[in-house]
Amino acid sequence: DGRVLDRKLLFVEAIHNDSSVSDNYIKLGLALSTRETIRLHNGRVLDKKRAYVEAFRCDSAATLYFLRNDAGQLNSKQVCIEAIRCYPDEDIAYVKLGDGLAAGEIAQLHDGRVLDKKQLFVEAIRCDRDFSFAYNNLGLCLPTGETIQLNDGRVLDKKQLF
Repeated sequence: DGRVLDRKLLFVEAIHNDSSVSDNYIKLGLALSTRETIRLHNGRVLDKKRAYVEAFRCDSAATLYFLRNDAGQLNSKQVCIEAIRCYPDEDIAYVKLGDGLAAGEIAQLHDGRVLDKKQLFVEAIRCDRDFSFAYNNLGLCLPTGETIQLNDGRVLDKKQLF
């Protein structure tokens, strides 16, 4: 039709043609800068994080794969909370959510639980007792001299977590 479309607008067109393909939302999210927004044909406005949430709603498994294999670019609290809602035993979603919280910040999950960083890392360990990143991250946010009880009853200090 003669239009010249940049990369982001190509993803908008792809979403317009089939809004059920999570990959288009993921690629749009990757193309958008942190504070940039884009309007879809249906009038909805998406930013980077909202694009990832939409991707998850289309295909949670594919987006969870992206979340698991992401090299740090994505720390969307909304996507992680949605991942936990759909996959409550998925360790990486708890770790990514914990990584995205500032000290003292909390996250409310869909099941009503309100968790801080440490509690999110404990949940990740509940999901996978051998998940070293969860132990490491818990150790990093646990003050020296403090201990924490894991879901399996073990009480560990900072040194034992590493």
